[in-house]
Amino acid sequence: MGRLTGFWGLLSAYWRSERWREAWTLTAIVFVLTTVLSKASVWVALASADFMAALVNIQPASGDSALSASSSLASGHVVLMAAGAYLAIFLARTAGVALRHFVSSTLHRRARGWLVAQFNDAILADERIAFDLMSDRSDGGDRSRMPDAVDQRVDECTGGLYGGVIGLAMGLWGR
Repeated sequence: MGRLTGFWGLLSAYWRSERWREAWTLTAIVFVLTTVLSKASVWVALASADFMAALVNIQPASGDSALSASSSLASGHVVLMAAGAYLAIFLARTAGVALRHFVSSTLHRRARGWLVAQFNDAILADERIAFDLMSDRSDGGDRSRMPDAVDQRVDECTGGLYGGVIGLAMGLWGR
């Protein structure tokens, strides 16, 4: 429990715990997905520009020549290919965002679960602490104090801590 007393110790405890392989694997997957998604934003912009350029370069069919008909068909083919590429890259990027959200949420849940379990084990290891948390220490005899739900407070605090840090790391890495 001593390593969980400082900010950096609390923040890095899961990644230095006995479950370090799981922690670092999920972290690496999040960083790889964030890197690919960062590049995919550029690919979407380029595909969008190619699509717009294909739309602009459509040649209207003028006259009855076979050359203008084949040019019109070629322009239509280019527009369809550009639209297909744009749509495929956009949908792949959207699926990548969903996958990254799933993996980062998994990392978040497992880090929080590990940390809450560490606190629960420490609290329940000393029977005096558990008894004190569950005892009625009200001043007046008229109204009893409800039992303390320290595990819920720890869970709420770790939710903000790990959620903020994981989101910040993804935001900084992706830019």
